[in-house]
Amino acid sequence: IYEIRQLVEPAFLRENFESIDADELSNYKSRFLESSRMLKTGGVDAVYDATMVDADFHTFLMRPAGNQQYVDMMYKAFDYLTMVRVNVFFNRARFSDGITEHGELLDAIASHDVESSIRLLQIHLQKSYFSIMRDLSFV
Repeated sequence: IYEIRQLVEPAFLRENFESIDADELSNYKSRFLESSRMLKTGGVDAVYDATMVDADFHTFLMRPAGNQQYVDMMYKAFDYLTMVRVNVFFNRARFSDGITEHGELLDAIASHDVESSIRLLQIHLQKSYFSIMRDLSFV
């Protein structure tokens, strides 16, 4: 799933960069800040909520393309990834790092920096992939 995401998400971001809604970006910034706060004090529910904000954000980035099949596919993939993430929820450091990475990505998009946005998305996806692989002892 992550290997597919690493190929597809940056391409969608580049293609649809100008169509991303600025108000929605601000909304996601607030949601990630709230997730960060909840992760410091909450249990599995906080991890699940943070995972759902993450999934919503990534599909939000894909929506301007108008490719509903891809969005549907990503939601199915995120259902699986949510199960995996909640099962390895003890890795709170990765969740915190992911929220920081999302904030940096949001800032780059808001400043209309296409290349930095794509690079930050690629780095985020790669770090997430390696973290899950490590937590599941595949690497």
